[in-house]
Order: sequence, then structure tokens, then C-alpha cells
Amino acid sequence: MRELDGQVAIVTGAARGLGRAIAVALGKAGAVVYGADLSDCAESAAAVEAAGGTFASRSVDATDQLAAARVVDDIIGERGRVDVLVNNAGRWIDLARRPFWEIPVDEYDAVMAVNARSVFVMSRAVSEPMRRARSGRIVNFTSATVSFGMPDLIHYVAAKAAIVGLTRSMARELGPFGVACNAVSPGLVPTDAGRAVMPAEWYDEVIGTQLLEGAITPEDIAACVRFLAGPGARMITGEIVNVSAGSTMGAT
Repeated sequence: MRELDGQVAIVTGAARGLGRAIAVALGKAGAVVYGADLSDCAESAAAVEAAGGTFASRSVDATDQLAAARVVDDIIGERGRVDVLVNNAGRWIDLARRPFWEIPVDEYDAVMAVNARSVFVMSRAVSEPMRRARSGRIVNFTSATVSFGMPDLIHYVAAKAAIVGLTRSMARELGPFGVACNAVSPGLVPTDAGRAVMPAEWYDEVIGTQLLEGAITPEDIAACVRFLAGPGARMITGEIVNVSAGSTMGAT
């Protein structure tokens, strides 16, 4: 028996990259995975099913309160439960790097919405069924950039910092209902999309701060999410788990 057999998981931003790796990991663990994304999740569905899992997609804007509530209600109606929410939706790859005084306010608002508002909206939507069941896991995503700051992407860093506060506060409010809430803080995960927009020397510099050799992969991050969603993490809540190969050790 797999550790998540019979459970239902929602993964936002599941159409590609890290979200796809998380969906595959949870599917391998036995969960029925719902990918919540405005983009086509066909490739993620194929990857999960090839790994022996079950996947269904729902088109949803995770920043939209009514849309989020409808999707959760739909999944509850179909499966009778929601056990795991992974708030992976985010935005940074397409952002122009520039000092904060040059960032348009509407771009700041948009980045905060996708990266932070979506966490609040989706978590709010699943909180009622999880509280009623007196069980559940919410896994959010912050970033190693919060530990050090990062120039020219201040709106992204600010949004990821907000998620730290959301995670710890939700853990306090949901704990009495048996619901755990944690966040994963990845270090640099080299991807083709990231390399296309970030200077090569920046990648080399960041990887040079790691204590462990080698690149962090989406599968490394997904393995951490799988652990936090599973029975081995039943007494872990309110934590920010760094998966950074040691690059953030000692940072606050």
C-alpha cells in the first residue's frame, strides 16, 4: 500500500516544470491528483499516468475566489474529499529584471496576485472541507531568495516573503482542526526556461554557494512535497523546509 492511497491532492501550476514533477510524485504515492492550471495539463496527465498514477485537470485562475471555490466544490462532489493542497502556482520567468523604482505598480500587483494571493485564495477554499474532516495538508512555496534578498526582482521576493507569514499563521489557525501547513523553500533549480532569461554567470555564482555538489532538480523538490503530504510528516507544521543543497544554511 502506498502512503497516499485513497487521498485526493490539488496541485496548482501543474502544467509544467516543478508542478508536473510534484503531480508525478504524488501520483506515485497513490493520490488522485488534480492539476489546477489555466494552461493545458495534457503532458502532465501523461507523465502521471505513465508513472502509474491518476490525474485530472481543472482550468482555474487560482487568484479568483469564486473560481477556486467552484473547483474545490467540484472535486469534493466527484471524490468526496480533498486531503492535500500544493500551492505551487507562481510567476517569475517572464519578468524583466529591473530595479524596483522601474517596476510598474500594476506588474507588482500582478506578481503578488499569482505568487501570494493564490495561496490565500486556494487555501481558503480547501479550509472548510479540511476542517470538517479534521485532517489535511497544505504545502506552500516560498523561495531561498527571501533569505538573502534578490536585486531586480523585488516583487517576486516580496511575494515569496509573504508566503512565509501566510504559512506560519495558517498553521496556527488550522492546527486545532488537525490540518498541517508547511512551506518548501527551494534553492536554485536550473531549468531551460530559467537559463533562457538569467545570466549564465548568475547560475554559476548561486550553485557555487551550495554545500552539496550537483544541481537541484524538480524531483528533489517534489520528493520533499511528497514527504510533507505523507504520514511521516504528521507532526510537522508551521515549518519552512529548505531544499537548497545548503546554500541557505545560517540565513534568517
